[in-house]
Amino acid sequence: VFEPDGTAGRTFIGDGTAPAWSPDGSRIAVDDLVTQNQTDIFLMNATGGNRVNITDNPNRADREPAWSPDGSRIVFRRLNRFESTGYDLWVMDSDGSEPTELLAKNDAQIYPVWLPDDRILFNSEGDILTFDLGTGGVEMVISGGSGNYFEMTWRSIP
Repeated sequence: VFEPDGTAGRTFIGDGTAPAWSPDGSRIAVDDLVTQNQTDIFLMNATGGNRVNITDNPNRADREPAWSPDGSRIVFRRLNRFESTGYDLWVMDSDGSEPTELLAKNDAQIYPVWLPDDRILFNSEGDILTFDLGTGGVEMVISGGSGNYFEMTWRSIP
């Protein structure tokens, strides 16, 4: 971690990729390789301490955590090595309990972003779509073309 201008901080707090800060800034979720076939999601406090594996399963690859706006849940992508043909969207409580599959398709659902209106923005084979947590509906936002994957973030335009 470090300040945006590169000055203060510059502290190594732990291994992992796809870091996601909790909305209150007290915790960070990351994905990290456990074995050659297992990637899990870990939580740690903002200083790197109290690191906990919250999706520990040797038959799955869990990646790209994104927090709900209230910090109570985390959406992520999961590959079940024995059942899935691609990464599927899953959600769990922020302590790793109650993992629930949201969307399974033949192509990968990647780079999930939790929007403030309880929709999940994600990339699927280059298309940008939303998944509505209330209705379970999927809506095309942008048709990006097969094979073009875009990592996304959001911010309201003033």
